[in-house]
Order: sequence, then structure tokens, then C-alpha cells
Amino acid sequence: MLGGDTMTQRYMAIHDKRLRGGVPSRPHLAIQNTDASTPLRTVLNRINHHASAGKIHSLFILCHGFAGANKKLHLSMDAGGMGLQLGREGLTQANVNQWVQIKDKVDNIVIY
Repeated sequence: MLGGDTMTQRYMAIHDKRLRGGVPSRPHLAIQNTDASTPLRTVLNRINHHASAGKIHSLFILCHGFAGANKKLHLSMDAGGMGLQLGREGLTQANVNQWVQIKDKVDNIVIY
């Protein structure tokens, strides 16, 4: 999961607890857990707090995705999805603009 010179690179994992399993502890990896009661604003504040000590090389997001849907046919399908089940509100097209708060604070975002 972590490569390169970990002495100078910093990492962070955001794990939504609705996704089973955990995140293994690693040097220079801050782990923050969220759940259905955690506001998205809190998730972003945690990222900003961790980035205050220096830019984050990689931010790992571990969560479920929302399935796509065809409302006319009344069915769900895997058609590109509708967002991520991250925190209380989830991450969708309607609120992705809030992520501007971490602009220039994270080099890579990896979604599992």
C-alpha cells in the first residue's frame, strides 16, 4: 500500500466502518474512522488537520459505493454509480464541490 520514501511522505486512510474489515497500522499512516453519523464536514476537517503538518502524499478512502439507478425502469444497476457511502451525507455530485477544502493538500486520492 505504501511505497517510496515513507520517511518524508505522509499518508492518511479514511475508513467508513460500514465497510467490513480494518486498515492495518503502518508508519506515517493516519487512520480516521467514519460511520453513518459522521458529517462529511468532519471528514474534511480531519483531512485538513492531518495536512496541517505537511502535504499528504496519498489519501486512501475505504467505503462502499452507491449503485447507479434507472428510475424509469425502477431498478438499480452497476452503471457507473452515484457516489460513495462516506460519512452521513455520502459523497455525490451534489456535494463533491465541498472537497475544494483539501485542494493542494493531497497529492493522490485512492478509493477502495
